[in-house]
Amino acid sequence: MMNPRYPLCALLAVAALPGYAQSGVTITGRVAQGIEQYSLSGQGSATMVSDNASRLIFKGTEDLGGGLKAFFQIDSRFRADDNASSAIASGNTGVGLQGGFGKLTLGRWDLHYNEGESLEKQKALSDQSWSTKGLLAQVNGTVIARVSRSSNVIKYDTPKLNGFNATLAYSSNPAGADGNVNADADKGGAYQAAVRYQNGPFDAGLSYWNYSVEGVTNAGDERSMRGWLGYRFPFGLSIGLVVDQSKRRPALNAAFQRRTAVALPITYAVGPHAVHFHYARAGDLNNTVNTSAKQWMLGYDFALSKRTTVGANYIRLTNEAAASYDFKSVSPAANQTANGEDARQLYLGIRHDF
Repeated sequence: MMNPRYPLCALLAVAALPGYAQSGVTITGRVAQGIEQYSLSGQGSATMVSDNASRLIFKGTEDLGGGLKAFFQIDSRFRADDNASSAIASGNTGVGLQGGFGKLTLGRWDLHYNEGESLEKQKALSDQSWSTKGLLAQVNGTVIARVSRSSNVIKYDTPKLNGFNATLAYSSNPAGADGNVNADADKGGAYQAAVRYQNGPFDAGLSYWNYSVEGVTNAGDERSMRGWLGYRFPFGLSIGLVVDQSKRRPALNAAFQRRTAVALPITYAVGPHAVHFHYARAGDLNNTVNTSAKQWMLGYDFALSKRTTVGANYIRLTNEAAASYDFKSVSPAANQTANGEDARQLYLGIRHDF
């Protein structure tokens, strides 16, 4: 059996060779580690060292002339705390063309679930501290848009014009390999349409997601609409609002279960200091009472340099009797809630970007 270290070593060796046809090859990424205590009401607690979305990225471009460039990106997510790292190229990975027309990408990429994350400005806090990718990306504990990369993606990003840009994306099967032609096994797919505005102190956008499960079943179909608006004041205060309405079909031919969720991220930054407070709430499902949940987070970042930040946060999530929401499930202890259980996390971490 091939040692899993060898492909990564090969990538590093290739990156060290002269890029004869490349106009630029870059190695970048980050390592983010911390100590967390995660607990559930009525259960117990776990204290551990946790990785928080560490990554190693190779990317490059080739000038094709006439303003046209080819590009690639290989994004590998890894866990620096144990040996359970994801496969090479498990992050945003693809190849394509870019120019005055915009950017066309083929590969695997984050779609929809992370829209609006620019309003949450934490750096060295835990990955579970995000509301946009946590509570707002679930329908009663079941994630929307995978809360991870979608596979089989064709994505077009427009150029930015006066602060505006848009994305149109299609995936023939975001959950994995495509099916074959037999018995409509390849039927289904997903698409995203998003428009964003970032100009001066304003940050706003709207994103729509439509996913039909591949094959002849419709169990697990998703529809989601998310909008956000943020403003940054001159004295360091940033405040935002994210509204997400998502629905999911829980079983074959069942009615969609729909809920509306909101998040209010607030950050005050001065010098190397940043204080964060986030509040989020998911309402009841349209057909089930006592399925709402709420979450709040208090955090602090301190920048030791432009590339190294330390931080700490406390999060508390409260579920009603028939709700089973949890934090964004990167922590090995997370995603364990049963109906009515509450979750808490205390975290102290460090992040270095390179």
